[in-house]
Amino acid sequence: MSMKKKSTLMYPNIPSAIWPVPRGDGLPVPEPLENFAVFSDNEDSVSSNSEEQQLSTSRDADYLPSTDSSNHKITEGKLNDLIRDLELPKNKAKLLASKLQQWNLLHHSVNVKFRTRNQEFEQFFKTVGYFTYCKDIDGLMDAMRMGHSPEQWRLFIDASKASLKADLLHNGIKLPSIPVAYAPSPKETYTTVNNILVNVYYKKYDWEFCGDSKVIAVL
Repeated sequence: MSMKKKSTLMYPNIPSAIWPVPRGDGLPVPEPLENFAVFSDNEDSVSSNSEEQQLSTSRDADYLPSTDSSNHKITEGKLNDLIRDLELPKNKAKLLASKLQQWNLLHHSVNVKFRTRNQEFEQFFKTVGYFTYCKDIDGLMDAMRMGHSPEQWRLFIDASKASLKADLLHNGIKLPSIPVAYAPSPKETYTTVNNILVNVYYKKYDWEFCGDSKVIAVL
């Protein structure tokens, strides 16, 4: 602020803004009031030292907050919908469910358990970065009690907008398909497809190869 403007600045002459002044006989120290009233916006006054209280004329019942919080907790159906909408993998879904249970946000009827039948076959798979493949196809087939005769199976590679996956299909369609590789990749490149063929030992087993037109065109 410049000196010119400072000399023309006028302060309001109100008790809350005036400068402190010395007190004396002519200007005693103010004493607080014994009785005072507080005025609301609708000009209704309430005395602070009044012992009588006006009864409410409203006939509505008094509001009592509910102590039952079960209506606000997440049920099993809502938890499944949440996991599906968020597209969470199993490990992230398990973490979410455990956290919600720890924070007491799940309904008492929710049973937080996940299937563990895949743990038996995890030893036959390996993950490198975002690429997962079966490193022991013979062992996987034996664990599934199906046996592996390469001439009875064909390798099928399917491409979608978000991933590439490889499955072994039984020629007689008498046995279920066996997933052997998965790679999240938006494009069907030669490197990605060749990486699948190398890691599942395609040359060793020499399966009959099939796939959609995009994959065949890449090879």
